[in-house]
Amino acid sequence: MIRPSTISPAVLPCVAVGICATVWGAFWIPLRMLEDGGVSGPWTILFIYGAATAVMFPFALKYRGVIRAAGWNWVVTGLLGGGGFYLYANAFLNTEIVRVLLLFYLMPIWATILGRLFLGESITVVRFFAIALGLGGLFVMLGIDHGWPLPKNTGDWMALAAGMMWAYTCVRYRQATAVGAIEQTFGFSLGCAVCGLIFLLIPTDGPGIVTAFDTLDSIVWIVLGVTAAIAIATNFLIIWGARQLSPGLVGLLNLMELVAGAATAAWLSGEPFGWREIVGGTLIAAAALVDIALHRGPVAKKATAD
Repeated sequence: MIRPSTISPAVLPCVAVGICATVWGAFWIPLRMLEDGGVSGPWTILFIYGAATAVMFPFALKYRGVIRAAGWNWVVTGLLGGGGFYLYANAFLNTEIVRVLLLFYLMPIWATILGRLFLGESITVVRFFAIALGLGGLFVMLGIDHGWPLPKNTGDWMALAAGMMWAYTCVRYRQATAVGAIEQTFGFSLGCAVCGLIFLLIPTDGPGIVTAFDTLDSIVWIVLGVTAAIAIATNFLIIWGARQLSPGLVGLLNLMELVAGAATAAWLSGEPFGWREIVGGTLIAAAALVDIALHRGPVAKKATAD
């Protein structure tokens, strides 16, 4: 029988990040519903995180003292996280889906390197092996015949930059122990909304037109509201976990998003789910489990109340 005292303090944060990454793997479902309802392209993320920012504003007022004390560090972290997510979402409009996933999910490499540079974390044999397992699963799922993903166009560079930005954001979450997950979640949502406004000012050939407000069906507003609520909950839990875990481990756990995306696409859209998805998903899950079970790196102490 496993006693509570023998359970690693990293387990709960790992579970939180893993579950939320899995939920985000199904993020394509509401996006497709919104696109069918007349909301597409850059408008989608702007709507979702604009709503999330508005909902969280009262909490921001409650914790305004913490936010004010954090100052520009909080602003930069929010813009990095929100900007990285926005680049990732819009990279799909500018290049192949497979290339976006391959380039963005190199994130565990960047997170491990940045964890070493900024947090002094050791790059252990266990972490190296876990990253190899995770990236191996990534390449199996998406097809090794694509070769090593070198950026070739705007969308590729957006995906690569998004992975790097999210990796560095995880480092900053770990550093800012005095800023709670609620404040950081509000900063992330606000960062997404601000970046959304900025990107809408840049002329593009991709889809970016939203149907007039008065022509949107009520179901579209419901989907927007529900998606915003899910975004708040999942972002809060991921940030809560990222503040206590090694950035490299957070990167590995985020690979579960890819597995969930493939599974939900096969279930709801009839897309293939064969040996590639099974073997790749198993390798990705094994990567996270190996790191959690064998790595003995420190877990951050409890920070300020959330």
